Amino acid sequence: MPLADADIFKAQLYKMQDEDKKEEFTETWKELTLTLDEVGLSLNDLFRYYTHYIRAGVGDDSKEIGLRKFYQDNHYEKLRVPHIMEDLVDLTTFWSTVLKKDGENLPEEARKLVHCLLCYPNEYWKYPTTVFFFKHKSDYTELLPAFFRNLLSFLFIKFLENPTVNAIKDPIFKSCIRIFNTGEANFSYPVIDFEQRMNALSNSKITKPMLLLHTYLYNEEQGRIDSTFQIEHIFPQKWNTTYFTWSNEEAMRYINKFGNKIPLEWRLNIQASNGFYSKKKENYAKSKYLEVQSLLAFDDWGKDEIDKRNDNMIATLKAFFEANLLSREIKIEDLLEYAGGDLAVKVSKVINGPKSSYRLVVNGEIDNDYETFEAALSNIQKGLLKYGTKLFLLDEVEPIVQKYLSE
Repeated sequence: MPLADADIFKAQLYKMQDEDKKEEFTETWKELTLTLDEVGLSLNDLFRYYTHYIRAGVGDDSKEIGLRKFYQDNHYEKLRVPHIMEDLVDLTTFWSTVLKKDGENLPEEARKLVHCLLCYPNEYWKYPTTVFFFKHKSDYTELLPAFFRNLLSFLFIKFLENPTVNAIKDPIFKSCIRIFNTGEANFSYPVIDFEQRMNALSNSKITKPMLLLHTYLYNEEQGRIDSTFQIEHIFPQKWNTTYFTWSNEEAMRYINKFGNKIPLEWRLNIQASNGFYSKKKENYAKSKYLEVQSLLAFDDWGKDEIDKRNDNMIATLKAFFEANLLSREIKIEDLLEYAGGDLAVKVSKVINGPKSSYRLVVNGEIDNDYETFEAALSNIQKGLLKYGTKLFLLDEVEPIVQKYLSE
């Protein structure tokens, strides 16, 4: 069985110890292994996090290389620094503190934000957090809530814009350097088209952490949610077609909205299952989650209730992200809006500093951004513009629309 990277690093570090320190080193290594194991980490994880502190110190924001190759460079030069074991012990203690379920040494807000980050689709958030710890060893506890608010807001908004891990790698690597040099992350990013993007990704990898964040924001008195929570569909995924005469397409659109989902204890979620709302409320009444308890005020649960809760959730989350990102102002100017049958389109001019683009939105979801209004217009069916309902048309673009229809 091949050796793990950490085993090779251990052997190198062991050879570097004075003879009278080798037994102490072995015991320390065992303690590190056990401590990390208690919070679901390995020594390989620890060394990976530590690479980003080393990289930040030399201004390296390039693509990551393999862990073994990184430390093997120049005959394990990076392992020969005199304080490396002290750093590894301190970093182990830090991550044990952050990831322990009781988290008694962390502010309550930081514990909740960590819970949301643990539900995030990848663990790149741990790299700048590691650098932040080393820059603030003496006072990180009191600084973590603001740091996590900024980091989480960036990661969540960036995912809504581009839901791939590659989209965050470069900004995360650069943030590590920024934190090393200044002690601050200072993520700045615009929050635009938030409602459309939320609705488009209401059934994606960001759904669970987003719902969890909203539950924590719903009431500051909410304690920490169980790690085993599940996502409850308030209007059930399987419904009584006698009582609800929705089409499948319509039902699925409402079922998958953020406004129809809520974190719930796993046992209660199983019990609630696909029952009628009146029956589900009996299980909701047993929940310790304050947002779930708020559902008891409703006598029924349908389209209006889902839409209203969806709007409220989006407003709450948007306000949180805007407050915690240093965003420059983005202006959006509506140019036209038409509807007909089951189709609705809107074209808006998005002004981002010196740059402008033209955004086509179809049925409430972003279709694409175009360099010109004409390019966006060419992707709209002429029949809709001729025979549909004109909800809005800016005077200055009307001649362009008429020219397009006459071609």
